Amino acid sequence: MMPELCNIKELKANTDAVWSPNGQKFAVGAASGNVFVGWYNRDVGLWIANPLSDKAAHDSPVTNVRFDPISGKCLVSCSTDGKVICFSHVCEVDNINDGPFGGLQKDDKLFQFKCTEWVNTVAFSPSGSEIAFASK
Repeated sequence: MMPELCNIKELKANTDAVWSPNGQKFAVGAASGNVFVGWYNRDVGLWIANPLSDKAAHDSPVTNVRFDPISGKCLVSCSTDGKVICFSHVCEVDNINDGPFGGLQKDDKLFQFKCTEWVNTVAFSPSGSEIAFASK
């Protein structure tokens, strides 16, 4: 079986990608500062990825994106702009209601940290209740 492709409408480089814990959706960070989330849309028979918002989430390239390890309803991204942003993202493929973010029902920006230098990477703890990030 051949892998399926997803076209992401991004003019700059895509810098990181990750699958949700259940493998039903993925996230992509881009050099434009956009964060995309995609999933398989059964109605059209294609993988579709859309930006989290109309305006780029970050002011400079995204360096890392990660889903929470339990429900996959929470996504954290970091960037060379020094920001770590935590978003909720809920779509039709989300069916796990466990973990600290399992009860989320809508898309929203949950919180943001601002560092004085760019942030290289971010990670959730195995329980999904803490995040860690590395900054210069």
